[in-house]
Amino acid sequence: MGRDDMALDEIKVLNGIDEGCDVNWHDARPDFSSWSSDYRMEVSVAASLGHIHTFMHPQVIITDDPSREDAFFTRAARSKAMELGRSLIELPTNAAADLMWITRLDSASLSAWQTTYVDILIHAPLYSSGSLLRLLKSIEKADYFGFRRPHLTIELPAQTDTRTTEYLEDLVWPPIDESGAPHVSQVTLRRRIPRRRFNAEDASVRLIESFYPARPINSHVLVLSPQAELSRLYFHFLMYNLLENKYSISSRNSLELSNLMGISLELPSTHLNDSEVFRPPEIHRESADTREPPEAATPFLWQSPNSNAALYFGDKWIEFHSFLTSRVSLDPAKAPSRPKLVSEMYPAWMEYLLELMRARGYTLLYPNFLSSRDSIATLHHELYQPPEEFAKPKKAADAPPPTMDPEKETFDTDPNAHRPKRPETTPLRRTNLISILPRAATTQELFELPLLSYEGNEIDASGINSAARAFTNDYRRHVSNCKATSKQPNVQPMRADDLFCTAADVVTGRSLGDFQIPGTPRQSFQAAKPVIKDDSALRQNEFEAHLNRQAGQRAAQTNENAENKRTGEGDEKAGEKKGEEQRSIPNEKGEFPDLPKKGSVAEDEKRAEKLLDDAVKEEAKKEAPSEKPGEQGEGIIKQDVEEKAPARDRGW
Repeated sequence: MGRDDMALDEIKVLNGIDEGCDVNWHDARPDFSSWSSDYRMEVSVAASLGHIHTFMHPQVIITDDPSREDAFFTRAARSKAMELGRSLIELPTNAAADLMWITRLDSASLSAWQTTYVDILIHAPLYSSGSLLRLLKSIEKADYFGFRRPHLTIELPAQTDTRTTEYLEDLVWPPIDESGAPHVSQVTLRRRIPRRRFNAEDASVRLIESFYPARPINSHVLVLSPQAELSRLYFHFLMYNLLENKYSISSRNSLELSNLMGISLELPSTHLNDSEVFRPPEIHRESADTREPPEAATPFLWQSPNSNAALYFGDKWIEFHSFLTSRVSLDPAKAPSRPKLVSEMYPAWMEYLLELMRARGYTLLYPNFLSSRDSIATLHHELYQPPEEFAKPKKAADAPPPTMDPEKETFDTDPNAHRPKRPETTPLRRTNLISILPRAATTQELFELPLLSYEGNEIDASGINSAARAFTNDYRRHVSNCKATSKQPNVQPMRADDLFCTAADVVTGRSLGDFQIPGTPRQSFQAAKPVIKDDSALRQNEFEAHLNRQAGQRAAQTNENAENKRTGEGDEKAGEKKGEEQRSIPNEKGEFPDLPKKGSVAEDEKRAEKLLDDAVKEEAKKEAPSEKPGEQGEGIIKQDVEEKAPARDRGW
């Protein structure tokens, strides 16, 4: 596709290509290539790639280092690859020595080259500034062979020293492109606000919330401990295992891939309880392999989480997010206590992740190199700091230092008493990756690898699946408090709802109260309601009787006025006085009809007061002649007010 007008055979001879090279060569140069402009050459390259895609359907396009290619070729290859939706691999200058491992990947693995994203998550505890800076420097010095730099998220503690702050101010990640392309920072810093001391649930939730994949199939997270230091080739090892075991044709539909949760970069020296030395399994080959000795080390699958240096797949991280959401909603006071299987030297979220891995039968892929000098990640224990949720609060040094008697005390030092309990730091690999991979000439399927349970015992796939089903039933019954008769829902992708139950399926007496499963309707716990007598009918009847009495009184008054007008009996003043006296007499319910409104306000008030006093006196004579009328009248008025007040309160 270049400008040179020499024959294709001459180009092959100049590059050392003879008849023994089984590669098909095509002449895709346009006519008059020597005199064509850069724009015409760029169009020619794009058209050539279009023809190649039409006839061959390539899954990946591999080109040389952009610094060694013509600018028009690089621009056309990048734009056309993006248009066709194909991955473009631009080999660096030293690809022949460092990137030979890509020849062991199939087309499906290479097609995911440009669609794979890796985020780095670092959780720095208190007093770990020195370890954090060492880890960040090893990340900066690593070789990324032209691949995009991973996004970096750092969880800083509440207290950070000046040296760490200054280093982060000068941190430029990714490095500035020499070509002058716009720089976009890929660093996210999160610093906690000092509050109360974290417990296990708070610390776990905070870490899991620090990352959530936007693309579950292609976005993954690399969790690193500040005690870790990475080899220059760590990203080579990570991408090779990720592309081979996640995206290859042979792994896409395998059961082992569905149970593979991630890839560990370091080989643990102890079990999860941190009390037993861990020894990796030995591979038992069924057929002799002359390329490697029988005792050659082989990677293995282990049902054990890792917090020092491990990559977790995006879809499994989302499932863990769903699991932890429901898990921390359980009431720990109503759940039976379970033995802690993970040492407090590790973060608290590993205990929850182990529960999910046992329920699903998930495993991590662990490396096992031939030599101890081939480590991809090593741990430094000299600056170890326990997780914040398990760290013991420091006591104030108020007590004076103890006094020593030179005649009675010895000043000899026992070297064994000051040796570190953990193994020494292993050296990191500096040379190319292809030389340390097992079975250097062939690939190895996941089902061929040794499989270990969380206890470190060798087990087969059927055994780990049976153990997962038994653990799930026990977990739903004793941790989630589900009824024995409740039916377990079907397992949904990237969800863990089937390990828990709704409020309707919770065992009575051990209810989890206001517990809610994500994705299900909220069913909060409700106490029994007290029995309350419904008096709405009684109040309705009283209200209707009140209206009837008022209607009857108005009808009687209307009839009386009509009769007086027809017969002409009495004058208007006598009729009004008589009517006022009649209306002023309280009825049997103690109610007074409305007084007539005639004359001025003062006259009406006087007239009403006189009629009321007369009525009170008359009533007092009937009921209690010995009592004083004023006192009895006051009692009647008071009783009338008390009876009317509740009626007003009820809306009458």
